[in-house]
Amino acid sequence: MLHGQLPALYRAWRQQARWLAYQWRDPYLYEAHSYLARRAVDQLRFDTRSPHTARRHAQCERRIDQLAWANAGWPTAVRRALEQAYARRGPLWHQHLQPMAPPHPSPPVGDNARYPKRLRLPVISPVLRAWLLDPAAYRGQQAPRPSALACPPKLAIARESAAKIPGHTVSRRRTANAHWRWLQAQWAKLHAPIGVALVPPSPSVERGLRAQIMEWNQHASRLFLQAEAHAKSRGATKPRRARKSRRAEADAPSASAPAYLASAQAHVAHLVRTRGAQYQRSVREKPIDYMHRTRARRREWQRLLAQAPLLEWKGKEPDLQTVIGARPASALAAVAQGLHSPLPKDTAPPKQVRARLSPHAMYGGKGPRSVLARATPEEVAWVRHGAPVARAAPAPPAPAST
Repeated sequence: MLHGQLPALYRAWRQQARWLAYQWRDPYLYEAHSYLARRAVDQLRFDTRSPHTARRHAQCERRIDQLAWANAGWPTAVRRALEQAYARRGPLWHQHLQPMAPPHPSPPVGDNARYPKRLRLPVISPVLRAWLLDPAAYRGQQAPRPSALACPPKLAIARESAAKIPGHTVSRRRTANAHWRWLQAQWAKLHAPIGVALVPPSPSVERGLRAQIMEWNQHASRLFLQAEAHAKSRGATKPRRARKSRRAEADAPSASAPAYLASAQAHVAHLVRTRGAQYQRSVREKPIDYMHRTRARRREWQRLLAQAPLLEWKGKEPDLQTVIGARPASALAAVAQGLHSPLPKDTAPPKQVRARLSPHAMYGGKGPRSVLARATPEEVAWVRHGAPVARAAPAPPAPAST
């Protein structure tokens, strides 16, 4: 019975995704949420167990309602929809981080060759090592120390306790479990890189290689560049009366949405009419007209950029050419292949890999600003009085005394 409802479920999901992409002027939102809809419906179609089918069906309906709440303008739902599409949470987060994941079971390399699979320590690649130790890659938490890679904190406590008893040592099983559990805990705190950028080793790189690097970066950091373009300011803020008149023109019947969005709009209107008051009490916030408030839209993109670091790799010319010529599943997988050699003894992060946040990201107050925004006297006068004030001419220099 539930399998017969799958076409309608899939259609409703894509309609809400199309309406979201139209409001936010970003076709990628429709592409990402359509993929999530197809993935969820395929899992539901091939699942024959009735308890799982009912639960998955209810989950799909809940996700459709979440997109509808985002289209209605509730900030909580909007942030969830943007984060799901740009791999800040959900299935796409796992897919973006997967190229950096350590192999499991660990290969028999170095000290691991003396132990069976279940007793081997994780082999951390240089890319993952640099990402684990970079503060910009964490969700508002401090990055661990480099010594934690060689000996996790709980393992150090266990070794100190065992050293107090003569003849006692920490077993290999406990050591391996401590390493894997620490890595799993840190993995859950990481931001997935939203894109990858190659940095030439020096400005004097030949023109052909520089053009290839720029073309590769345009493709590998496409999502980062899209979000940054949405977050950039379009100029000076317009007066309130001008914004109100423009909003009134946008609300006119002549400026209505296309006809193919009528079904999604009707579903959102019905949801707000029947459950809007209850949802507003649960989230404790009011909806925002993101479609006509450009500043509110920019702030949501800036908030997204604050948790979307870009992975930069500064390598030598032969290594960059190898990465550009590779054709893996993703750009991050290409960089991981270029730096695949493990570093079992070196605990310092490689200097050529780092996480970089956009200068347009919203400042979260967790450190000093790298760039201070300072207003000129003309801008201050325009904000206060609405008209620039002529700057006084500088006084002539005093004559030199004899």
